[in-house]
Amino acid sequence: MNVKESLLSIILGLCLLALAGPAQAQKAPVIQGLVRDGFGNPLAGVQVRAWDGTRTVTALSDGKGEYAFGGLDRSRPLSLRWNRTGHDPVRIDAVRLPEAGALFVSLEYAESRVGGTFVVRVPTNPSTGYGWSQLTLEGRDHLFESGSLLERREETAAPRSKGGAGSDQLWLYRAVSPGTGLVTLGYSRSWESVPASRLHLAVLVVR
Repeated sequence: MNVKESLLSIILGLCLLALAGPAQAQKAPVIQGLVRDGFGNPLAGVQVRAWDGTRTVTALSDGKGEYAFGGLDRSRPLSLRWNRTGHDPVRIDAVRLPEAGALFVSLEYAESRVGGTFVVRVPTNPSTGYGWSQLTLEGRDHLFESGSLLERREETAAPRSKGGAGSDQLWLYRAVSPGTGLVTLGYSRSWESVPASRLHLAVLVVR
């Protein structure tokens, strides 16, 4: 390859990179999530749909239970829907996206017999000012909210890690009667009037 051909090859490569840049930016996820069962195992093949009022985007959870969406209008409230074989669809509306970055939305399916207790466990770090709050509880005929508590994790890394030690916040619900309940939790700072940075949904089935 002579000098002229080398220069042409470099110019062509730069042009391709310039064209690829906007395309990659458009594909940047605005929603990322995880689907799992009540034991924390990932669930693959769960269909997740997002609608922003003008378009619908669909994704499937992969072998790690993960899914992601891009190309949604951040200025519009979203509707999210999960479809898992053998279960009723799960839907939440009026979901607000952050101005930048991706919103993380996780969902778990758990089952218990009447008289049992559901434990919904979500990671938290109180030292950052963030905390979980219950946004909605559907199916109060089937569930009784028993309260929440903080459980500090054992430190396996350096004790003075950045941001303080991590903990888990546990939300407890007693199974009262057969049916399905849906809990929606939001992760935010109480003094900020911005959308939650994370959402966690728990589908609690009472047998």
